[in-house]
Amino acid sequence: GVRSAEDIDGRAFTYAEYKALASSNPIVAEKVQVDTDLLRLGRLRAHHEQQQWQIRRDLAGLPVRLAEAEKLVMAIRSDMGTRDQERPAEFSMMIQLMLRTEHRQTFTDRAEAAEQLWKMLNAARGSKEPTKLGQFAGFALMVRGYDTADLTPKVWLEGQAEYPVSTFSDTGAGVLQSIEGQLRHLESKLHEAEADLAALQQKRTTLEGELDKPF
Repeated sequence: GVRSAEDIDGRAFTYAEYKALASSNPIVAEKVQVDTDLLRLGRLRAHHEQQQWQIRRDLAGLPVRLAEAEKLVMAIRSDMGTRDQERPAEFSMMIQLMLRTEHRQTFTDRAEAAEQLWKMLNAARGSKEPTKLGQFAGFALMVRGYDTADLTPKVWLEGQAEYPVSTFSDTGAGVLQSIEGQLRHLESKLHEAEADLAALQQKRTTLEGELDKPF
């Protein structure tokens, strides 16, 4: 705002003295008001320009995000069809007997499948290369270790999309339950993906409505 002014002798007024002078001099009062309004308008214009810049930036990134969201919705829908078509009436899971080989076996006993799952998970510790661990209901069961063998490897089901499998239970039985749970909950995953897509579409509509609005 206005911080000082000079009288006819060149002496600088303090802000308080300037206000006091303005209160008794209409011309000075008007100048104070004009200066204040100009300052306020300048700030509002700067804020408007910043908003418009942000809107353009957000809109520029939306096509990629929308494409990814649409792809995920389509992938989950496809995976639901695979699950419904390939899921056996009775439990059946193919599991590697040795990683990265043709040695594999189809297990119909849950306890035996859980034991072999855990054995293969331990074999993958420390290996960062994604490796097929087995097959279940039309989905590849994938595993990848971490840099350190102290951590239980990452496991996921792979169809058109990927679905993380929990290994926090530290048992083969727990991993098996997580695998089956992921496939049971595809409907809720689809609902979430569709909601995310709708939110992005709404955001695009809102931003387009705000774009290039005059100051």
